[in-house]
Amino acid sequence: MIKIMLSAVIALCCICCSFGNDMLLNEDFQRIFYYKYGQSNAPSRFLVLEKTDSSGNLVCHYLGSSRRIAVKPSHTVKLDFYETSPVFMISQSAIYNFAHQQKNNLPLQLAKTLHDPHGRMLKFSEFENAARQFRKELRRITRNRSADVEQEDKIDAVYLLLEKTPLTEIIRSTAAAQDWVLALAMYRNLSTIMLLPLAKAFPGSAILDDVRKIIADCENELCTALLRQLKQSNVRREQFKKHYPQAGGLWNELPPADYQGIKKLFERSMQSYFNLDKISRLTEPQEWGSAVLDVLLLLEGTPAAAELEKEFDSEMRRLEKSAKQQ
Repeated sequence: MIKIMLSAVIALCCICCSFGNDMLLNEDFQRIFYYKYGQSNAPSRFLVLEKTDSSGNLVCHYLGSSRRIAVKPSHTVKLDFYETSPVFMISQSAIYNFAHQQKNNLPLQLAKTLHDPHGRMLKFSEFENAARQFRKELRRITRNRSADVEQEDKIDAVYLLLEKTPLTEIIRSTAAAQDWVLALAMYRNLSTIMLLPLAKAFPGSAILDDVRKIIADCENELCTALLRQLKQSNVRREQFKKHYPQAGGLWNELPPADYQGIKKLFERSMQSYFNLDKISRLTEPQEWGSAVLDVLLLLEGTPAAAELEKEFDSEMRRLEKSAKQQ
């Protein structure tokens, strides 16, 4: 009996390895881990857990590869995703973290390593490259200490840079494609990219007011376009309301009046997405459908949301068929 109990304890220890305050559970198998000490010649920094060995090490394969490795749990960071997690799910987390300017955005690093069939990471990379180029050129301008280069010349060079940078145009094109999640996340980083470094380089300069106007114009365009879309009639919302007349959610509230309201809408819509995997479409169809509509407020019509739309439409057809049979 003692031997049996000892074996059970050993087996349990193999399943539950300490991650600081976290524990490795059965549900962690096939989960993605970030390897903090990955080598440059490794296929990836992301590992997929297969099992634990007798020493408590994690036996994993590199994401996207059959090559295996055993690593110490303390050398990894456990992510919220599995090998089978949809790219859309990972990109949602990545973009949300980017909106909040979170450092060490591992979901973003992960999303960049995967094939994104929706093109969101391609658009994000376009924005990221434009931001990097803007900062690089601004540093070149401000660090120029040549005797014949005066402050006015530097400011003129900055104005030319502001004219050439595609940052705001990328945001507009993203909004035009109806990916409001990504467009709003980009916009929320615009002041950090453009205004803050300029305020440091040219404190008190009139150019700062011009940059504020560029940012304000971009904000006004986003608000106007999004509010116009939110006020339009929507077939999916009308269908859902027909079957669940008492249902309520973000989707049937009055549209926000200003950008501050849009920021709150962004947060609540994203929270509805993150809550979706906790809601059963079969046992909680009303709550599930309401959460989907909250998500679609900022994503309807985009390639990224196509599967979610398909699932919602299938549920509406089922409800319609059921109602006709009664």
